[in-house]
Amino acid sequence: MNTINFKYSEKKRGSMAMKFLLIGIAGIAATYYIWFLADREFLMGKVASIFLALLGIGSFIYMKFTGNKSGVTALSIGPEGIKGDTTPISKAGGLIEWTDITNVHFLGNQLDIEVHNPQKFADRMSNFFVRDTYLKSMKGVIRISLSEIDYTEKELADALSKYAQNINS
Repeated sequence: MNTINFKYSEKKRGSMAMKFLLIGIAGIAATYYIWFLADREFLMGKVASIFLALLGIGSFIYMKFTGNKSGVTALSIGPEGIKGDTTPISKAGGLIEWTDITNVHFLGNQLDIEVHNPQKFADRMSNFFVRDTYLKSMKGVIRISLSEIDYTEKELADALSKYAQNINS
């Protein structure tokens, strides 16, 4: 059996970049309104609007000019296991062997993988914040984002079902 690779999609990345641009524009509009037109001054409103503007414009620039390039493998499903590079946790966790997987959930734009021994994967993660998020917030679930990947639900379901018998419950 061969490894099935899913690549980053230029079209989906461009669509996400445009959504962040809209968030940035909304933040700029809110900043303008709060600073120059509003009768009352709200410190939290000023901070939140500036944050939205910076987040939106910064994310747009990152995704448009320096993000992952199309054609690069984002998700691999093969006889050894699953390897995802779309989130910091999945990238740091490395290859997730089928024998370590207890359950796989496909939920819209994400793939959640439950493992027997979360500490095994936490030991692979050198960044403290990634490891801490994995153990405390994610509670040992490795989440792979599918929002930038070029796939159809049928392709992904077929790839997962091909190796699903290897899951060691």
